[in-house]
Amino acid sequence: MKSFRIGLAWALAAGAQGASLAQPADFAQGAGPAHAILAPQDFAYGYPIVSSSEASAYRIALPLAIYQGTVRADFGDLAVFNARGEVVPFFIRPIPAEGQPIWSTETVAARQDAHRSQDYAFDLGGHVPIQRVDLRLAEANSVVAADVYSRKDSRDAWNFVASARFYRIRTPRGDEQNEPTDVPLNRDRYWLVQISNPASAGALALVAAWHPSELVFLAQGDPPYLLAYGSSRSTAAHADFTPFISDLAVTTATLADGETLGGALRLVAPKPPFPRRRWILWLVLLGALAALGYMALRLFEETGRPEPSA
Repeated sequence: MKSFRIGLAWALAAGAQGASLAQPADFAQGAGPAHAILAPQDFAYGYPIVSSSEASAYRIALPLAIYQGTVRADFGDLAVFNARGEVVPFFIRPIPAEGQPIWSTETVAARQDAHRSQDYAFDLGGHVPIQRVDLRLAEANSVVAADVYSRKDSRDAWNFVASARFYRIRTPRGDEQNEPTDVPLNRDRYWLVQISNPASAGALALVAAWHPSELVFLAQGDPPYLLAYGSSRSTAAHADFTPFISDLAVTTATLADGETLGGALRLVAPKPPFPRRRWILWLVLLGALAALGYMALRLFEETGRPEPSA
């Protein structure tokens, strides 16, 4: 009986020790560094920012490449650096109505499904905030009825977006076409158009349209400034200084030719570390359970033996 108590105490102590080993690992997986220091090389690509005059803040229209080169739809993997490599405060907003073009558009050629001739697939290359769609018909005097779908990932199911009729009719005044179809704000990358009469459709192109946004940043530190984007690890936070933006002299800046910073590998999420401590925990707990089972078996054998005769 004494040996059983000793074994039981050992098993319980081993289990407690295993649990204590697991705690730091679980904490580390759930909480990363509170304030990671970012550098331009933490991002895949960047644009040098060009300004013609000094100002308290600058505004930059976001090009399509930003939507296609960032990993996060909330632009969490985007940052602005000054000449000392420090991150400066910024936020993103819709371009004010007085300075907004009518729309930004991107035209993407269709990829027709070899097995389903009525399906035409399109890849926008990123999380563009689409608000209108249109079909560009290759041949004049064409009319097609289409259902439009989208999805965020190529492995997801298609979600219905809209049904519309698209046409291109030749007239003495020139070709007349349908108006673009309004859709709820949609940041999906992949789009699908299903046409009931594909024979009359010919080559197709999807015209996606959205209201452009702009980035506004404070001129903190010395220029030149750099807009960096594209990182699977970055958690850069936007700074909301909209309450006093009207009191600042915001000057329009432009972007120079893009450049590679950390490269495309920055877009790939790193593999999670091998959970060594968790495996140790399971092995220790299994060992403790085995010891308890053995001790229980010994106790059963000892209590089941007849008492020796006097």
